Amino acid sequence: MIMNTNTSSAFVMITLLILLIIPSSFFIDAEIMDYPSFVNGPNSWRNTLSTGYSFWESGSVRPILVSGMFACGFHCSFVDENCLFAVSIGSSKDNFDFSTQVVWSANRNNPVQMQALLELTSEGKLNLKDANDTVVWSPSTPGKSISRLNLTSEGNLMLFNETNYIVWQSFDHPTDTLVRGQRLVPGQKLKASVSPDDPIEGLYAFAVSRGVFTANMDLNPPQIYYERPVEDNNSDNPYVEFKNKRFGSFYVGDSGSFIQLGSDGHLKAYELTESGWEGIDLLDLDQCSYPLQCGKYSLCSKEGCS
Repeated sequence: MIMNTNTSSAFVMITLLILLIIPSSFFIDAEIMDYPSFVNGPNSWRNTLSTGYSFWESGSVRPILVSGMFACGFHCSFVDENCLFAVSIGSSKDNFDFSTQVVWSANRNNPVQMQALLELTSEGKLNLKDANDTVVWSPSTPGKSISRLNLTSEGNLMLFNETNYIVWQSFDHPTDTLVRGQRLVPGQKLKASVSPDDPIEGLYAFAVSRGVFTANMDLNPPQIYYERPVEDNNSDNPYVEFKNKRFGSFYVGDSGSFIQLGSDGHLKAYELTESGWEGIDLLDLDQCSYPLQCGKYSLCSKEGCS
């Protein structure tokens, strides 16, 4: 496009006017907004929009704690007002491009609304209450009180008692995702969401047991569609940790920020690219090996669904 001198001058003037009209806090708050990585009780946090502006909120997260590229708080849907108390990972490539992804959530089967409340009581209880004051989630810490919430730089939400002893941590309760440094232990499983837009637990599951990775439809009995030894030379590991470019016998490399079991049954390692979070399939399966690839009433073939 070619502009004459008058047009160019007008364009510069309009640009300057826009910069003057936009509050300076729009640009500054995102850089100076400071969130703690731990908080002591008693305390409480309401699910409301803040008066300031932060890039976490541009990614639909209302943080309570922030550590490194992880935030813990209310992660709300852009589509409706359904919110999760969750740990999210974010990454900014520049000041105006921010993307977040939930890696753990407390209430995926029971989202809360605006005005929901997270409270750490003087009795040492942590409760997530919906706007109608109904308790929708509380971690199980029998006989142990909670005095502090701490978010690590690895994305682990840890609850401590008054003697600084860990009484609960999110790494022991995975949902559909593992982050670097997290283990998958026999008895635990990743449960995929119903759909990319609905966090409620679906049927696909991924677990480790007796030195074997298993992906299945979580039915009775389970419908297994993938098996693989945990390690080529050591299949007796009691747990598998996502670290050093590997997750057991899966090679993830440097790019994987987290591993997630998708609503389509695919297990992928995700990295942030120019177009957002992109995943690399870890299961060496063809499309027709996935249950329900073509729904309940269609057949899958190389040509597609019929």
